[in-house]
Formats: sequence, structure tokens, C-alpha cells
Amino acid sequence: MVKHAALLVGLVLTVAGAPPSALAQRPPDPAALLAAQSDAMRRLAFMDGAWRGTAWTLLPSGEKREVTQTEPVGPFLGGPIRVIEGRGFEADGRLAFNAFAVISYDPRASRYSMRSYAQGRAGDFEITATANGYTWEIPGGRRGPSRTRKLEP
Repeated sequence: MVKHAALLVGLVLTVAGAPPSALAQRPPDPAALLAAQSDAMRRLAFMDGAWRGTAWTLLPSGEKREVTQTEPVGPFLGGPIRVIEGRGFEADGRLAFNAFAVISYDPRASRYSMRSYAQGRAGDFEITATANGYTWEIPGGRRGPSRTRKLEP
């Protein structure tokens, strides 16, 4: 009981010594957050569209596997997020790969992130907007991290 009383006294003294501005802080204005997110996401507007082309990956065996990849990409919620669905098709038309991702921007942390779902797994990845595209990295794996780089078309 004495331990709890000492903790309570410490908390009261800490709050009492806090500057008035710290006690009066309010949550950020949602309109300002949405505007900051939308502004930052404009750097990735070049991604928008319905994309189709050849994609490849290296299998654990070292074999290179090619598919025809389609990716519709676009803004949602009025601009603060981008949604991507990637589908890879074998030469015979069978679906070989399907992924879904949401890219967002956190103005308080000044960083982009991507939540991705593919092959029964999900993950959160930092994505970096560059002068001519973006990069993101999948950490770990048998061969170490996998880095993906995309340039503007």
C-alpha cells in the first residue's frame, strides 16, 4: 500500500510541475492531419493507374520465375492513402501471386508505411519516397533483407 501511495504522490508532483501548455494539449485537428497526409501522398501520385507488365522473382533454388503482373493503384479516402492490388499470372493464365497493400503517411513521424498482405502473411514496412520513385525493404529471410526499388515510369 505504501508503494502505491508513493507512486501516486510522485504522479501528482509530476503533473503539478508540468507546464500549463502540457496540460492543455489537445489532439491534433483531424482536418490538418488529413491535409498533411494528402500532401505527402502526392509524391506517390505517379503510381496511380492500371499497370501490366512482366515481373520476376528469384526462387530459393536460385531459379528466376517470370509472371505477367497487373497492379491497379489509386488513392482512397479522398487522398491520404494509396491502395494496391498485385496479381501475377503464369503463361497459361493461372493466378500465381496475389497481394494487397495500403500505403499511408504519418505526419507526426514524417514517414510513409505500407501494410501488405500476401501468401497468407501480413507485414508492416517502411517505404521511402525518392526523387524518382520509392524503395522499401523486407527484413530478414534466409538470404538477408530483400530490397525493392521502383522508379517513375
